[in-house]
Amino acid sequence: MTVLLIFEYKTIAGKSYAIGTVLYFVREGNSLNNAYHSYKMRKDDDGRWKILYWELATSAKISDD
Repeated sequence: MTVLLIFEYKTIAGKSYAIGTVLYFVREGNSLNNAYHSYKMRKDDDGRWKILYWELATSAKISDD
């Protein structure tokens, strides 16, 4: 499996947020399949990132962000 990560960071009302886009490449036999996921995260008071939610994404949605 190969993974590509792209992160975008924002600060809103004093809180740190990140949108992480992940592209997974998985080989199944002779074919190579991919899947896109988007993770929305917020940094807590201890400085640790917490996932608020995640969703499946498409390549078109990723390029529009």
